[in-house]
Order: sequence, then structure tokens, then C-alpha cells
Amino acid sequence: MLSKLFYPILNVFFLLNSVNHLKITSFMLSEKNIFVLSGLIIASTIAMFKSYIPMWIKQSKIMVVVCIAVICLVGYLLYITSALAFREIETGKFPRTKVAYYTNIGPYPKAWNNYMNLIEKIKKKYNADFTLRPAFGVYYDPPSTVKAEELRSVVGVCLPDDFSGEDFEDVHFGVIEGLAETRQLCYPMRSMIGTMFIVSRAYKKIGKFCEGKGSKLKMTPPFELYEGYPGTMKVILGVGEPKGLLAGFPKTK
Repeated sequence: MLSKLFYPILNVFFLLNSVNHLKITSFMLSEKNIFVLSGLIIASTIAMFKSYIPMWIKQSKIMVVVCIAVICLVGYLLYITSALAFREIETGKFPRTKVAYYTNIGPYPKAWNNYMNLIEKIKKKYNADFTLRPAFGVYYDPPSTVKAEELRSVVGVCLPDDFSGEDFEDVHFGVIEGLAETRQLCYPMRSMIGTMFIVSRAYKKIGKFCEGKGSKLKMTPPFELYEGYPGTMKVILGVGEPKGLLAGFPKTK
């Protein structure tokens, strides 16, 4: 009995190990190919343990339905969380961008709570709807060393170049200066759950970079850029002396 169980488990181990290897060589494979391979692994795993499934289940349609349901569910979860979207830090640029924003002191996840209020206030005052414009967030303090209630951030929307506005209420206008060199990660954004998942993954990778190669570079605070929904989410670090909104937490009245 133990020997019969040993070989299927060993095969599953090697299959999972091969998927883990794809994290290193993922630049050679598209997410679609990795997704298909994962489906094959799930199907193979079910086939390996088929001999241990009771005969009455094998002879019914339940087995087929269960297999299809499991594959579909796992595939759906992998898709909406972008779990198979393995990304490496890339070099890029960021153009000078006008923005409207509000400041926040407190836990970073709560910084986005008033985002739609910002959009509505601008719409009401300037008769301009920026709902579909890219959103951004700049985070000035490392949560590992600063208390959650003291974390400083700004959250806002990227504006068209031909738009100009003046500060009112808690809405402020400014600029993210152009960055000739950046280090950035870009992930597909497909759901709220997926966004939380990829943010966690992105900052783990960013953290390792900053402790390694990035420790020798002068970097700006990290900022996030959300383009479309569903769309893409980028975590960007500017290389060089921080300017404009990236130079420090803005002083507002």
C-alpha cells in the first residue's frame, strides 16, 4: 500500500518542482502557456490517484463533474489572482505627470478609501470626469519601521497635460516629475483580490531588490500606478534625486 502511494506522491513533487522552476525561466513562457501546463498538472495529479477512488464514484458521472469543477475552480483562482504572472524588475522611464491628490496619515490600505470622493469633487467643481484616468499612490514610510497610524501617503489621479486646477478643500494639485530611469514591476490587475495578492508579491520582490542591488542606488519612494480596471498595476522606483511630489510628504494647509 505504501509503495503504491509513494510513486504518485513523488511524481506530484517533481511536477510541482517543475512549475517552481518556471518562476526562473518565466520570461521564456507566456502566462497562457504556464496556465495550460498547470491545468495538465492538476489533471495528471487526479489521474495518479484514480486507483484510490471508490469504484462507485468511478462508474458514475460524478467523477467527471468533480474533475472538471476542480480544474475550472483552480484555473479561475489562478487567473484572477495573476498567480502565474511571474515578473522581474525592469528598467524604464516615467514621464512628467500632472496629478490631483489628497494626503493620508494612517494605514496604507485605508489610504484609498476616499479616492472616489476625490474624483467626484473634481467633477463637481471643474465639470471634468477623470474616473477612467490612471490612479496613483505614493508611499513615503516603510511599514516595517513606522507605526501603521503614522504612515504617510498621497493617493490621487493622473491628469491630462492640458488640465489645470487650484487647491480646494482637501483636494490638491501637483506634479510627479519625469524620471529618466526607473525600476518597476508590472502585473495584470483582474480583481480586488488579485490586486491585494500582487501588491504583496511586488513589494516582497522590491524589498529584496532594495536590500541587494538597489542599496547602491539613490531611489525615490515607491509609488503605484493603476491603469484601467481590469488593466495593469505597476510599482515604480525612480533612480536619482527625488523631485516634486516624490521628494517628500507634501505640506498642505
